[in-house]
Amino acid sequence: MMPQKQALRRRMLQLRRELDPVRKGEMDGAIARRLLNLPAFAQAQELLLYAATDIEVETREIFREAAAQGKRVYFPCCQVERHEMSFYHAASFGEMNVSHYGIPEPVADPAGQWTGQGRTLCIVPALALDHRGMRLGYGGGYYDRFLARHPELETIGLCYEAGLLDAVPTDVYDIPLGMILTESTLEVCDGGSSESI
Repeated sequence: MMPQKQALRRRMLQLRRELDPVRKGEMDGAIARRLLNLPAFAQAQELLLYAATDIEVETREIFREAAAQGKRVYFPCCQVERHEMSFYHAASFGEMNVSHYGIPEPVADPAGQWTGQGRTLCIVPALALDHRGMRLGYGGGYYDRFLARHPELETIGLCYEAGLLDAVPTDVYDIPLGMILTESTLEVCDGGSSESI
């Protein structure tokens, strides 16, 4: 892994840990409201979501509204030994179990596995993003491997404005996201440039 990527990850993790909880809650609410008003959300039949850790953009409001609208919501399960993940349906946060990484995961029931039968929006956590849609995650490569297998997916990365950078260091396997959403900006990316809306 590139030393500059490791250094940036440490810096962004520290910034997240130092966030004022009240301010974080305000930003989380703003991001959720902006997402829920997007045409991409309205048009999605299925949502690939994530269960947020303490330092990530919270997703519970997004989950509640998606479920209220009758959208089917899936969360990732990590296959640690293969560094891969798949998504499974969950009807509530309460039915999920704490994973190897300390993150709530749904039961990996084959009957509830996402198969991509409906129009899907994939919502991705990010420590940082740049204007090309390149993402800094936690270093496991799970989302990059998953998105490489599903290039047709509509994707949107959630992060705070402080994590929107001019350039994120990238490796050859990194997959750009289609949209970036912060508490104050929305950008549509094409992998080389972006357009603010």
